[in-house]
Amino acid sequence: MKPRAFLGSASVFLLLGGAGCAHGESAADKQIAELREEIHKVQADRDRYEQRVNQLELAAQARGDGAATAAGGAAPVATPNLKVVHLAPGGADSPDSTAAGAAD
Repeated sequence: MKPRAFLGSASVFLLLGGAGCAHGESAADKQIAELREEIHKVQADRDRYEQRVNQLELAAQARGDGAATAAGGAAPVATPNLKVVHLAPGGADSPDSTAAGAAD
């Protein structure tokens, strides 16, 4: 192969490879830009929801409604008395003692 032909084919490959890499960067940049736009939309939605919640809380406080304090000051619920079983290693109910008793 002639050196001149080799240099020509090598330069074609380099140009095509460089164009492919540049194209990949622009696709990545485009995707990053889309993600940034989506993040801005989510943040704007969150800000709007936060404003609505704040307005609702202020309105509830102005009315003297218990709705604003219900979340933080809920009355405790009575807990029923339940049977509690305590297990200890080597106790009468342990699997080792029942296996030893069955072997006898």
